[in-house]
Amino acid sequence: MTSSRQSEREPIQWYEDPEDGLACYSSPIRNYVYAQSDDDPNYWVAVRWKTPQEMAAEEAAEKVAQARLEARKKAAAAGDKRRTALYRLSDSAGQLLYVGISAKPLQRWTQHAAEKPWWPLVSTMTLEWFDSNAEALAMEALAIQSEWPQHNVVHNGQAAQ
Repeated sequence: MTSSRQSEREPIQWYEDPEDGLACYSSPIRNYVYAQSDDDPNYWVAVRWKTPQEMAAEEAAEKVAQARLEARKKAAAAGDKRRTALYRLSDSAGQLLYVGISAKPLQRWTQHAAEKPWWPLVSTMTLEWFDSNAEALAMEALAIQSEWPQHNVVHNGQAAQ
């Protein structure tokens, strides 16, 4: 007899091992793309290797998720509840000029406008809000290291232009 708790569970998903036709696993093999089997909705068939770009994108997403989790824990431990925005400033061609954070982005942009010689190039501004300053700081560092904004100095090892 099955308990009501067991019957409410999702069925186990099985992923084939493309290198061993007899083996299958309850989680996908990392470097393969899978498609759902036509015969069994709980069985997934490996259809191809992931491209280097797909693997790099997954690694980057995992890095972001891990950094966010660590930052959330740090914020919770410190009682950091200061809502903070991560902003990206780009030129008309879509070139990323600058990445920063601020609890008051409009005030910060006013400061940039008064102080930064590159400010007249800015044509696009985007905001992403976070529940803590710690999380925004972590995401800012990742964004600068992975997106290489032209005018950031901190986190990218480049000199400002």
